[in-house]
Formats: sequence, structure tokens, C-alpha cells
Amino acid sequence: MYRMRILFCIAMLAAGFTQDASADQRFALIITNQDYSAEIGALSKAHADGEIVGDALRRIGFNVRLVRDSNKADMLNAVSEYADQLQKAGSDGVGFFYYSGHGAATEKFGDNYLVPVGARIDSQIQLAASGLKLGDVIDILSQANAQANFIVIDACRNVAFSQFRGRGGLKPELERQQMLIEFSTGPGSVAVDDNIFSKALAEEILQPGREALQVFRAVRLKVLDATESRQFPWTREGLVRDFWFAGPPRQDASAALLHSTRMVAEWESIKESGDISLLEKFETRYPGELLGAEARRRRLALGAAAQAQPAPKQETPITVWNVASPHFDPGGEKPGGYRRADPIGFVPPQVERRATGLGYNIKVEVIPAKEFATRLFDSMGTGKEPDIISIDNHGHLEGITTAFGKYTGIWTNDQVRKNLVQVEEVLGDFAKGWQFLLRGSPNHDKARALVEDLVDCDDVQLDGNSAEIAELRRVNELAVASHVECRPFDADIGDPDRLPTSCGNNSVPPRIKVIKTCALSGNGRLAFASTVAGIESNERVGRRTIAAVLRKTDKWRALTVAGDPVSAKEFASDAPPFARRLAKEAPQTPDNQPAVILTPDGTYPAPKAGERFGNFIWKGSPSAGVQGEIAEFNYGRDVRLYLLPGAAPDQNREISTGKLWTTKSPWVWRVWSIRSDGSITFSDVRQFRN
Repeated sequence: MYRMRILFCIAMLAAGFTQDASADQRFALIITNQDYSAEIGALSKAHADGEIVGDALRRIGFNVRLVRDSNKADMLNAVSEYADQLQKAGSDGVGFFYYSGHGAATEKFGDNYLVPVGARIDSQIQLAASGLKLGDVIDILSQANAQANFIVIDACRNVAFSQFRGRGGLKPELERQQMLIEFSTGPGSVAVDDNIFSKALAEEILQPGREALQVFRAVRLKVLDATESRQFPWTREGLVRDFWFAGPPRQDASAALLHSTRMVAEWESIKESGDISLLEKFETRYPGELLGAEARRRRLALGAAAQAQPAPKQETPITVWNVASPHFDPGGEKPGGYRRADPIGFVPPQVERRATGLGYNIKVEVIPAKEFATRLFDSMGTGKEPDIISIDNHGHLEGITTAFGKYTGIWTNDQVRKNLVQVEEVLGDFAKGWQFLLRGSPNHDKARALVEDLVDCDDVQLDGNSAEIAELRRVNELAVASHVECRPFDADIGDPDRLPTSCGNNSVPPRIKVIKTCALSGNGRLAFASTVAGIESNERVGRRTIAAVLRKTDKWRALTVAGDPVSAKEFASDAPPFARRLAKEAPQTPDNQPAVILTPDGTYPAPKAGERFGNFIWKGSPSAGVQGEIAEFNYGRDVRLYLLPGAAPDQNREISTGKLWTTKSPWVWRVWSIRSDGSITFSDVRQFRN
């Protein structure tokens, strides 16, 4: 990936790609807080950070506003005025928001907060009430149509709160289009309070010819060097255009191409050699270049390792066993039944990117189905256990007999069974089945840290004004937390028309670690939300994708929350295009006849001859203005939503029973008819046993 970015930059140079800096309208807001109470912990160098960065930004054409030791109201006012400047500048605008001071993240919801001066914070509740939520700042600034928008958070200082027991350091924020978010140190870590990051940033943004990503990568190298790898700056970037702080390269494009091509080719030949002399020659030949800085970093690391024992720290290996299906014939012939594809022997790209960022190296081994149980049993307690197990067939757990023989289930081994921790969703790219961590494996803690870091939105789409978004997120995340942890909905957020849910007596709900609203769409009456929840319990860890529908009567409330991973993802994909067809401020249509369910109450549809599944059937609402219908199925705490766009008055509509799991427990279902203004008419509620 590193080499590809360099080659991309080379190609842009050769094509004469330039940035017209004269057209930029550059604005910077710098907030520095250091005069904190003794309970929180005063800082000594935050104001100096602001002056260092502000001076550098002024020298490259930024209109800089510096705000010191501000309370929450002053911070919000400054952000609002800064956002207005960017909004007025439009696509010519470039923004740079820099914060130096205390920051913290709540343990439960994983939200990051900037800490105002004068705040009293000795609990997570007070942090949420008194702190300035970084996600809200990002939401506000993302509304500006700026060509580039930089948010730099130099927080997480090593002066800890004396009473507040929250997370160590901050959580990564999500990528946003046209925005780069930089943390002075990595997730869960603290930064050195010694102007190291701000000085490196100021030096690099003044370097002519450095594209923005090169600038922040060079800052990372300098900070790593200065702190002996104790502080690792962290970047989330969604820029779609190149941006040069101090101007693009001015050398001849053909000469630049030749120079860069030679440099990359030489680097590829020496970078893994471990030869200090070669790295030193490369560093001397390419001073001021990004690869020259990397050569210096590697040379110094090798030199330090030669003088000290033990050997230099290597990437932490995480071992994955990807297990072949008992229905798979490695010889290629299968007498009847079905054949599954051979499991992959490489790391999915998203997983590899996150692992590399955390300093982990994932090794995947494909395990033949016949060997799996025996090899796993023999490895227990030897230090050779896999850290992650990925299977695509439940028979590997319980035991199964197929056309290829009898397979022992790993649950028959008590030591294995009690140490398996199921991973939900985030490792599903290894196999469409089940993934597990194995307690006691050589790098179990690192594998678990990787799983927790993968709990993130695949994309972020928050439609609407910032005030409405903030309230929708609040209600949605409270409802999702109640649903996942199996708690009663608060009367303040539950819609009166919501079908009740309940938990089974034999299940222990997981605990939520993080909640992130990934998508919001709708109009002023009806909203659809897609959310990811990071969960953990004694038996499972990972992510759950949750779909929710919210309705506004007197205020926004949750109408339903659905957590089945397959249908929730499908609903989250179908909802935004449907929501765009809803009118923004249309009057409610007086004609509000419901859909009519044709499947008899208490009946589970039987399949027709030659078919595998039956169908639940209803007749669409005959009312004018119906834009679509939702079929809602509910049992226990499992809710499934299926969106069928388009009006179908007096026409039969249907959902296959194959959309539901067999549970042998009672279900209820109903149909929503949604009109163009977002108002809903519900059918009667039917029940069946599945």
C-alpha cells in the first residue's frame, strides 16, 4: 500500500497535476486548554502547542484564530463561527482545526470528549454532560463543502484524571469524505506533554512539495523517533484530492518522475536487507525525502538493537486456522449433495489494514477438515494453539457425518469448549460461518484487541441538520443499547406502537462496549438508522449490526430495533434510497387504510409442491400515496424487518419463510404501510409458531 501511494504521487507529477493555492481560502481554529483544576490535572505546554502550530499555519496562508482556556460554551461558539467561515468559502475552503488539551473517551459508548477548562469531571456521566463531544464537532465541520478539512487532536496527555475512571486515551473516529482526522497518539494510548507532536507537525507542513498524507506520515516518523516508539500518531483519512500545505512540487515533471522512480526502485532493493550501511547511504542520497526519513528510522532502530539485547521487537504474530468444510472434497469430486469452495489462505484487506496499524502480523493456515479436531486437541496447552479459528460448517462444533466420513465435533473436548469465544461479524470475510478466539492461545489478548478495533462502520451517511442528527443519534443509541443488553426501553424513547420484546431465561445478554450510528435517513416524521454495537460477554465478542426505525410524534422515539445480522444489513442497504423518496414536509394523507394480511392467524405457511419454503402473504394498502411497506417479524428479542418499496394497492405481496430461522417458539408479525409524508398505518398483528 505504501509503495502504491508513492507511485500514485509519481504519476500525478508526471501528468502535470497541480493545486492552485491562490484559489484557496484557508481558515484555522486552534483551541488550547491547560489551566485545568487540580482534580483533572493542569497542563503546562498546551498553549505553546497552539502557538507553534498557529505560526506555521500563518506562514502558509491560513487565517488563524487562537482560543485559550475556554469553557464548553466558548468552545462551541468558536467551532460554530469557524464552521460558518468554511461553509461560506464552499469548495474553495480549506479548514484546519487543532486542539491541544485534555481528552477522554467513555467506556460504554466509546465517544471521545474534549475537556473544557472549568469542567468538573469525576464520572462518565459528568464527562458526557460537561465535555465537548468530538463526534459533534466532526459532524458540524463535515457539513462544509471544503476541498480539504483537517482535524488534529493533540490530547490524551500523560497527566491522568485523578478520579475519573474512563478509557485510557481516545477511540478512533470514523473516516469522513474530504476530511483527515489526526490523533497525536494511537487508540487507548497517552501522549507525551512536551510539544513533540506540535513541533513535528509545524516543521512538516512548511515543507514545500509535501502532499498532505506525506506530511502526516512524516510527522508520525518524527514522533516515533523522538519518543523511542512510545507515541504512535494515528490517522483517519477520507481525502479525495491531493493537497499541499506549502505548495506542490515545482520541479520538471519528467525529472521528478525519473528521480522518484530511481528512489523507489533502490528502496525496494534495500528496505528488508537489515544492512545499516546501505540504509545510511540511501539516507544521505535522498535527504528531505519521505523514504530517506524512513531509512533513517530503520537505521537507528537497527543500531539500537545491535547495542542492546534482546533482539529488536518484531510484529506480533496472530495465527488463524481457516478450516475446510466437511462437505468439501479436496480431490474435486463429490457424489451428490453440494460442494463448498476451499477456504481462503490470505488475510482479507480490511482485517490486514487494521492488524498492520496495530503492529500485528496475521498468518493464515488452511486446515483440512479431516485433520482439524485432532490437531486442535493435540495443540491445547502446548503454546501452538491458533489464536483465531474460522469454520464454515456448524458440524465442526457438534460433530457431523457426510459423504466423506465422520467428523469429531470440537465441543466434545471440554478444554476446547470452555475456552472458545465466538466472534460476531467482524471476521466474517475469512468464511461465511463462525469465527472463534481461543483463550490461552499464545496471542489471545492481541487477537481480541484486533477484533475490538474492527468494530467500526463500513461507511458513514448522516443525512439531516446537525441538531436533528444529534437527537436521532441519542435516541437511536439508547434504544440499541436497551435492545442488545435486553433491558426495558425507557418510556422517554419507546414508541407506543412498538411491539414488545423479551429475552429468553437461558441466555445472558452481552455487554455493550461501543455504539456508533453509521447511517441516518428519512424526513421530519420518519427516520431509518443503521448502527454498529461492539459487544462482549464471557462467550462472545465482536460487532452487531442493528437496524432501527424512529418516528416523530411529540418527539423522536424508537418504533423498532432489529438485530438479526443478515436482515439488518439488507434493511440498512434498502432504507436510504427509499427514504430519499419521502416528502420533506408533505401534509398527512387522510386516506390511511392498512394492508390486509391474508395468511390466517396462527398459521405457518406450507411450501407448494416442489418448493422448499412457503410465503407469508398480504394485500397492499389501497390508500393513495403509499410509498412502500415493511413486513415486521418478532419473536423474543429477535426482530426482522423487510422493506418492499413501491405502492401495491390491492395486489398481493409476500415474504418467504426462508427469511426466518426455525426457532420452535412463537412469532408475531404485521405490515406497515408508509405514505409519502412518512406517516404509517399498521395492519393487525398475526402470530405463528416456527
